[in-house]
Amino acid sequence: DDGSLLYLNNQVVVDNDGQHGMVEKSGTAALKAGYHEIIVRYFEATGGDDLKVMWESEKFDRQPVPDAVLFHVPKK
Repeated sequence: DDGSLLYLNNQVVVDNDGQHGMVEKSGTAALKAGYHEIIVRYFEATGGDDLKVMWESEKFDRQPVPDAVLFHVPKK
């Protein structure tokens, strides 16, 4: 809410850009085991403020991405 883009390994997977209210968008990506870069760009203009990043696979139902699988790598 209001606009966002989700990148996975430098590819746009979810394009929910543009000023609007809360709208759910989805995308798919085939991943191999290992680490993958995730970038979420978003902005807030007016109204409510909310952002949810969910995931699902053949092994589990859709759910928020757990903090335990995320980490930050500082830019050099």
